Amino acid sequence: MAQERYSVVGNRIVYENGVPLPEVVLPRDVYILEGACRSNRLEWQGFEALFENGKWTIYVQKPSGLKKITTVETLGQAWLFMNNWSQ
Repeated sequence: MAQERYSVVGNRIVYENGVPLPEVVLPRDVYILEGACRSNRLEWQGFEALFENGKWTIYVQKPSGLKKITTVETLGQAWLFMNNWSQ
């Protein structure tokens, strides 16, 4: 089960397990991220992230099924990738 925990400081900065996320992650995103942690799954903008073997695997949704794109350590990293905010 996913272990990420989220908090918001000053109604502006979102923290994931005590580490601040980039400012593009908004406090309203926390509701979506917490739901994904409970279900070990996040579907967003044509992507799907699944918590597998202690990491988040990101897939792109295709008519023929899911195609694996990458694996990241945290849901925050997956969220950034799925929104094209990662570097």
